[in-house]
Amino acid sequence: IFWHGEQIVDVPPRTVAHEGPVYQRPYARPDWQDALQADDAGKLPRPTGGEELKQQVLQLVGHPNQASKAWITDQYDRFVQGNTVLAQPEDAGMVRIDADTNLGVALATDGNGRYAKLDPYAGAQLA
Repeated sequence: IFWHGEQIVDVPPRTVAHEGPVYQRPYARPDWQDALQADDAGKLPRPTGGEELKQQVLQLVGHPNQASKAWITDQYDRFVQGNTVLAQPEDAGMVRIDADTNLGVALATDGNGRYAKLDPYAGAQLA
């Protein structure tokens, strides 16, 4: 293959057209990957009695990640420019793009952080 009179590729044509290039790049598993894959919920401590179970449940339901985010989404999603058509608690948010045609965009995202850490490419695809 020549570009402006200069030869830039010199390979048998069959390898380019039918077989494709083969790369022999070095690769290695990250040190942390085996430990992360071996970890599971079975290793977590379990409550030994009713009082300990009660404390764990109270700690779980009292965590900020479990709290409603409606006070934020109600202020922003429903009142900023008035273009949110569908929002919390629905599965997706729908935003009107064109008021004349009522065309809009619906978007829902979710992801599994552990899966994405183990395989970022596939994790991004799934999200």
